[in-house]
Amino acid sequence: MLSPIKNLLIVCLIVGLCLFLGWFYLHNKSMLKPHVAFQNGFFARSSSQPDLIALRGESSDFPENTLAAFQAASELSPRIILWADVMLSQDGVPVVTRHQDLAVYGAENSYVPLLKFSEIQKIDAGFEFQNSKGEHSFRDRNLHILALKELIEAFPNHRFVLNLADDSEGFDQQLVKAIGYNDKTQRFIITSERDKILKSTRKIAPMLLYGASTPQLTQLMILANLFIESAAPLDADLLIVEKVSEKVRNSNRIHLNEKMIDEAHRRSLKVFAGDPQNLNEAHQLMQMHLDGIISSHPSSLKDL
Repeated sequence: MLSPIKNLLIVCLIVGLCLFLGWFYLHNKSMLKPHVAFQNGFFARSSSQPDLIALRGESSDFPENTLAAFQAASELSPRIILWADVMLSQDGVPVVTRHQDLAVYGAENSYVPLLKFSEIQKIDAGFEFQNSKGEHSFRDRNLHILALKELIEAFPNHRFVLNLADDSEGFDQQLVKAIGYNDKTQRFIITSERDKILKSTRKIAPMLLYGASTPQLTQLMILANLFIESAAPLDADLLIVEKVSEKVRNSNRIHLNEKMIDEAHRRSLKVFAGDPQNLNEAHQLMQMHLDGIISSHPSSLKDL
């Protein structure tokens, strides 16, 4: 009678040991690199407060991704990080916009991949913007779509998150050329929803910092819900989630949760998230121990 019970206990012990070893392996298989650039470089934390990332500049009060929006954001603090969306023109110029179809600027039948930069520059980037009174206050104010190089040269002391909204052939090489990449380049975080452009850019510019792509973030979110977030492959330096947590506001995009944040921090990765619509949401984000808060209205959070 004791023999079957003894055998069962042995089997349970072996299974339990295998499960523990499997968990231990998954828990420690992730990248645990120290990220010296985060500790000592441009992105090192200067205080216990999270960094503030201006989403497309001060884009609540100015046309997004324009010089006016970035100028307003830069005046808030020399430490503010400027978020810019980047696409590639037909003649290989990285330009600062998130819209492939420039009809949003009143330009019909105008697509970035089909236009030369000289043609893109003629488009009024303030055409459709409306202020709080519903006025087109920036129309015909000589705001144009910027070349990425022009933006970087305008703010030589600021840090950037560059969101690659395109994965055209040759985009990676033109991007690296535009930012003047070398092994000491540390002012830029490269992010994108697309795996392809992140992987190709990393091959030619490995010393830059990279955000996780949407497929990677989706995998992490799913595995975190299954309590095995340690198994998520993350070939990245940080997590960047433009929308706020599911706990703060519903979203049909990535729902950042505390397990995902804890797993990122365990791997020595930073976490940037936003975009809070009011101070209550901003306070909730602060309580999630984020390394950076993304905001389209950074002036409202400056003193938070």
